[in-house]
Amino acid sequence: MKNKAILFAACALIIISCTGCSKKEESTAAQSSSESQREVEKTVKDQQKTIEEQNKKIEKLTNIVGSIIGNDDPESIFSDDYTFDPEFSFGGDAHDVYDDSAVIEAYKSGDSSKLSANDKYIYDTACAAIKDIIKDDMSDYEKEKAVYDFVFEQGRFDEGNLSPIPHTSDNSDNPYGVLHDHTAICIGNATTFQLFMDMLGIECKVIHSVEQGEHAWNIVKIDGDWYHVDITFDGGDDIPLYSKFNVTDEIKEQDSYPWDKEKYPKADSMKANYIVKTAKKIDSVYDTADVFKKTISKKKPTCYFSFPLEDNGTSDTAYKNFYNNIFNELSYQIADGYEVSFNDGIVYKGNYYGVMYVNYQSSDEEDDPGADDLDFSNIEFDTGKLYEEYHDKFGVDITIDQSILE
Repeated sequence: MKNKAILFAACALIIISCTGCSKKEESTAAQSSSESQREVEKTVKDQQKTIEEQNKKIEKLTNIVGSIIGNDDPESIFSDDYTFDPEFSFGGDAHDVYDDSAVIEAYKSGDSSKLSANDKYIYDTACAAIKDIIKDDMSDYEKEKAVYDFVFEQGRFDEGNLSPIPHTSDNSDNPYGVLHDHTAICIGNATTFQLFMDMLGIECKVIHSVEQGEHAWNIVKIDGDWYHVDITFDGGDDIPLYSKFNVTDEIKEQDSYPWDKEKYPKADSMKANYIVKTAKKIDSVYDTADVFKKTISKKKPTCYFSFPLEDNGTSDTAYKNFYNNIFNELSYQIADGYEVSFNDGIVYKGNYYGVMYVNYQSSDEEDDPGADDLDFSNIEFDTGKLYEEYHDKFGVDITIDQSILE
């Protein structure tokens, strides 16, 4: 009950703060007696618009609070009969998808005079970026990656969107928020990427999934094949790791956000996937010790690697989870004054592709990678050989949790 009362108090405080903001702005117009009549009228009109917007927010919050504290309602959290529904979300309405047609028209014509102030900023910034990062002799893939890197650098996720009652910064759902405020949510990243692809003439679409929570990403056509691109789920922090850069339907489906597959083209190629194109090919998992040692000794932040898998009937998902667990466990044991982490790998055409990331600053954080309930029985794995390789290279007595090998 105490926690519920605190929740109600927090909601009430939000409503009160919104109301106070409206009243303060209304009084500002009343104090403008020294201004000309036209300025006063404009100011009053602007304040009335603001008040209307705040009233809508208040009404929405009031409905939320009402549904929470309605004591006569068996669904109320104050009711003894209340049971928590894990599917319930305060997510509210989905965001609109930004329409970049005005900016694209201005880009094609060279005339930006009719753009709004925000679109003019988007136009100017995007034009300057293209001039800086795009060269005439680039392939579509190289242009796409240059844009991906640029957009990744621009925005950091707006964490207010993850709050119990989500609140996002103004424009974090569109290119202005990404390019001007450097704050983004998924649809801001997706529409910004879309904007650049449209400017460069590369066929691209925004996928806006709202069936199981809201998420947005892109599907782009490179050299005749379609690929999913999800900047928000990249996996990187200071630098991109490309874990969702040019991936297939099958890989994107693992993120649990469905989309209408009849509405969008099929993505089944990995030819333009950065990890597949970049990975260092080695003979087996045991050779990773040498690759990781060289990566760390050269102070490189990332390492992309791949090795062949035995064709023994083991599913791609089982193989992927098996080696994800192996590398997660190894990451805690080979680190010395730095943090080593591994993104989930990719299994493609009989090979495991992995991504190693090294943060050369001390970190005490540890997360138990756990073990997935999958059948790994067909995978032959020599823990003794792996021990010898890592002991020789790193001087550590590694151990592997046997539960993930069973």
